[in-house]
Amino acid sequence: MKLYSLQVLYKQDNQVKQLQGVEDLSSFSFFQRGSLLEFLNFTAKLVCERTNVCERTIVQEQDYFCHVYVRHDNLCGILFSDLEYPQRVAQTLLTKVFLHTFPLYFTFTCHVCIRGIRYQCFKYFKALKV
Repeated sequence: MKLYSLQVLYKQDNQVKQLQGVEDLSSFSFFQRGSLLEFLNFTAKLVCERTNVCERTIVQEQDYFCHVYVRHDNLCGILFSDLEYPQRVAQTLLTKVFLHTFPLYFTFTCHVCIRGIRYQCFKYFKALKV
């Protein structure tokens, strides 16, 4: 059971902007990491763009699960894991990242909140990484 990436994105009109992300690609060779990171970022933006507001989705892409949660304020959390990782744990992790990183009254001036995002994502990513 492995976690590969945890990302927080923001959907605005037809654009998706990555606010922050944490990756652990240490199980891959050095030469594969760049293309894998590009794949994860592209897939995250694509899945976030196609997921409706207030919806949770799980997408299987190759040997990975992409767990998606889009909140009512267009914040999108994406977690990439292997096929063995429990789905409920992944969705709970996304919920906790939002509860502790962003207040429920998230405003459109989120640049003030971004400083704490990386630490919170990293903290939850390391805590649940098996």
